[in-house]
Amino acid sequence: MNPEIITKIVRNLNYLIFQLNGPSVQEYNVSCKLEIGLNVRVFMRAIIQVYINFGEYPEFIEAIVNDKEYFSLKLFHSVEQKLKEHNLISENDSKAFEVLSDNIKQFSERLN
Repeated sequence: MNPEIITKIVRNLNYLIFQLNGPSVQEYNVSCKLEIGLNVRVFMRAIIQVYINFGEYPEFIEAIVNDKEYFSLKLFHSVEQKLKEHNLISENDSKAFEVLSDNIKQFSERLN
């Protein structure tokens, strides 16, 4: 895979996760619903599916961790918890995202 494309995809995914689960989540959710009629749950499912689909590529995981602006292990853990609490994705996808999250954590720890 082209490293530049991976970086752009990851940066956009991480930005979306940050907006939908980060510090200003309430403002963003209300804005999305009112302005564009976005169903945040459906949107989150789609984003998570992209993470899962690309999660098998080490360069994808590396790009996630290297995004210093929007990525944090704490945020990823929070997303993982919300997915489980609200049953936003299937059990198989939840397990796949958990594996991805563990791989991201391991990669991040190797860097530090």
